[in-house]
Amino acid sequence: MKYVHVEWLTKRLDVATSMYYEIRSDGFESRKVEIYPDGKTDLASEDFESDKTWLSHEKFPSIEEINEDTQFKANLISKYEFETQWKKALSARSS
Repeated sequence: MKYVHVEWLTKRLDVATSMYYEIRSDGFESRKVEIYPDGKTDLASEDFESDKTWLSHEKFPSIEEINEDTQFKANLISKYEFETQWKKALSARSS
């Protein structure tokens, strides 16, 4: 597994601007957390999706590919950092 954080450098308030991804060894997403400018979160996994957040059916692009678009800033993160965001979003989902 690898873990990626992507920031979308936009001023829009209606879209997630911070995304955390867990990527399987085959290059596909297995879990995702999306954070909106107002602090609300949404998430998806191989077990569940929401009406706003789902796993992509295409392979995840490389960090370099993402960073070619100046609207985005992507970097590898630790499993711990991903799990921290996942647990926060999962807790918000169940409350």
